[in-house]
Amino acid sequence: MIRQIRTEKKMTQLELSADSGISMSTIRAVEEGRTDVAIAKIDYIFYALGYDLEAIRMDIGDEE
Repeated sequence: MIRQIRTEKKMTQLELSADSGISMSTIRAVEEGRTDVAIAKIDYIFYALGYDLEAIRMDIGDEE
């Protein structure tokens, strides 16, 4: 999912790394499914892609 969103936004792994503060090797490993990362890092990655996971989690909680 991260790779798909990143490519739709025409971002490179290097740009996503710089914007999220997560190393490019970690971005690559996550996209390839070779590593599990802490949710905090996922939050940074998605925020750099333009998504606020905290807001999404709150919206989901409101629906329940």
